[in-house]
Amino acid sequence: MSGLNLRDPALVARCSASGPSEEPELSDWVSRVQGRGSDVTGAGVQTAYANFLIGLKIDSLLPLAYRIGAYSGDGLVALEAPLYKAAGATIDTLTGFVSGDYSATGLVGGTGKRLRTGLDFSMVASINDFSMGLYARTSTSGCVQMGCATSGDTTRGCFIEHSAANVGASMWDTASEIVVSDASGVGFYLASRVASNDLRLYKNGSQIGSTATSPGNNSNLFEIWVHDACLSNAGWAPSGQSYSFYWIGKGLNNTQQGNLRSRVQTLQTALSRQV
Repeated sequence: MSGLNLRDPALVARCSASGPSEEPELSDWVSRVQGRGSDVTGAGVQTAYANFLIGLKIDSLLPLAYRIGAYSGDGLVALEAPLYKAAGATIDTLTGFVSGDYSATGLVGGTGKRLRTGLDFSMVASINDFSMGLYARTSTSGCVQMGCATSGDTTRGCFIEHSAANVGASMWDTASEIVVSDASGVGFYLASRVASNDLRLYKNGSQIGSTATSPGNNSNLFEIWVHDACLSNAGWAPSGQSYSFYWIGKGLNNTQQGNLRSRVQTLQTALSRQV
């Protein structure tokens, strides 16, 4: 089986015992991709995702996921089928994208383009137990990469953003968001709240910022978008970056986010699109 990480004995043992094709989440994803009128036939793609799913199970991360975006498949419509969906809409709704925006390296956004997950905070266990993140392959500035917010209300924003020189994250009190110097905007970013006084922002597995500001009871019920953020059901500041993965789930502690980053990076490397 190509693409195995031979330095991960648990992963090797799991794959040797069952084989990638027997992972039920993989079969479910491929079936849903086919149901959208596409397929997953690229060399090594299914093996890469089987290894990824097995790794999430070994690290006890899959039960913490609400939704995972795969950004793989034979055509743009394949992206309507998220890799994993414990919450949110049956499909991811792609708005404004055209076939030329998508390739094996990811999906490029821009003005009027967004991925709608159908997931809002009525489906989340607690606003004090939540994380979201994305894998950005190219740089940009002046964008809100994913999330939702209430127009005109600085206490109701949950998002990750990137400006010309900074990256920021809010979970809910926008006036007290984390803002950290970061000119590139490239890599795996994750914002995670594990308590009312503990919101952290990570890049590539390392913590780069934090705040102890409480979110209060300020969650809104607008759905979470990717490649842009839902601002009271309207577009906000779309990202022109190329994305190849997104995560929405329960809050991850430092060890869990590090394990997730490792699994995501291994996946992107197996698909020859790592940064």
